[in-house]
Amino acid sequence: MAIDPGQLTAQQIAGRLEQIGINDVEFGALMGILQGKAVAFGTVAEAAAFYIGGDPRWRTKAKALAAIRSSFEDRAYQAAKMAFVDKSTPW
Repeated sequence: MAIDPGQLTAQQIAGRLEQIGINDVEFGALMGILQGKAVAFGTVAEAAAFYIGGDPRWRTKAKALAAIRSSFEDRAYQAAKMAFVDKSTPW
């Protein structure tokens, strides 16, 4: 991302998370940015709500980041499962 981390909006973060898909390397880089002090808790919580769906209900930045990571891991797992099904289905 070519923007100053402190200037990121929740919509930009959520959009970037969607673009990343299941790319673990890019996800790790974005999480490193989000863990920094330049990105405010409110922005991270709102981005988590956009990415996961629902209300920004996390009490800490760490919990919002954990929710983002959990959702990412679930999406990656589901994609891997579908890839396995696609390979094993003969038709």
